[in-house]
Amino acid sequence: MKTFKEIRNIHKEGTWAVANTKDKMKALNNMMKKALIIKGDNDVKKAIKSLGRIIGDDRVYDAWNSMADKFRKDGTAAMDARDPIVTFLKNWGFTVKNYQITHYPEHLIQTEAGHLKKPKKGKLLKL
Repeated sequence: MKTFKEIRNIHKEGTWAVANTKDKMKALNNMMKKALIIKGDNDVKKAIKSLGRIIGDDRVYDAWNSMADKFRKDGTAAMDARDPIVTFLKNWGFTVKNYQITHYPEHLIQTEAGHLKKPKKGKLLKL
C-alpha cells in the first residue's frame, strides 16, 4: 500500500486559490502586515487557516511544512510564513514591497479543471 507522500507525489502540484480580486488583495495585505512565525505543525495549520484562505498553492504549503521540519530537526531559526507567499505572488507577476501588494497583473486565468494559471507578462495595475 502506498503512503500518503507517495500518492501525493503522483498528483501534479497546483494552484487553486489566488488573490484575484481587489478585496482579496487588500485582505491579504492586511494579513501580511504582521509576521507569522513557523516553528511547528500548529503554526503551519495557523498559516493555512489564515493566509491559505486567499493563496492556495501546493508549493506554498510545502514550503511552510519544510520550515516546520527544519526548525524541528535542525534547530534553525523560526521562519516567516509570509516569505513563500511573496515568492508565489512575484512568480505570478504581482509587485510586492515590504510584504504588501502594490501592483497586480491585469489578467489571472482559470483553467477548465479549476486550477489557476500564471498570467502572461502584461500590464500591471496599481492596487
